[in-house]
Amino acid sequence: MSQEADEMLNARSQLNRQLFQQKITDAAEAMAELAMPTIYTGVDAESGLARLVDATGNVFYGSAQTNGAIAVGENIRLRRGGVFAKYDAMPRRKPEVNIETMVKNTYRVKTLFCIYNLDGLHLDVYIGGDRLTPKKIFSLDKTE
Repeated sequence: MSQEADEMLNARSQLNRQLFQQKITDAAEAMAELAMPTIYTGVDAESGLARLVDATGNVFYGSAQTNGAIAVGENIRLRRGGVFAKYDAMPRRKPEVNIETMVKNTYRVKTLFCIYNLDGLHLDVYIGGDRLTPKKIFSLDKTE
């Protein structure tokens, strides 16, 4: 292998490692964001930073990563790191919750029933319930 090919292979390997580390970091940040809801409570006039309160009641300050308006009391997405935390409230896709559907097994049950004929002299016995049209099994003459 030539030295140039070796250098290209090493450079690509380093890039892949960096991309993989970034993917791991992003996943960890996303999990931390889900676990830690944060509320925007206003702007500190002296520092120009936003005042943020997390779920445990801790107050800290951060700078916006959004150009959208954020209302007081709105839940925001927090990204920690650096000197100040960064936040945004832009729409984002929420993680999908897997819901297992229950499949109810239904079984057709055979039913035996009888019907008197219109003349009132015959008793017809049918089997049905497991089919759309009942099947006549036999007929009895009415005895008095």
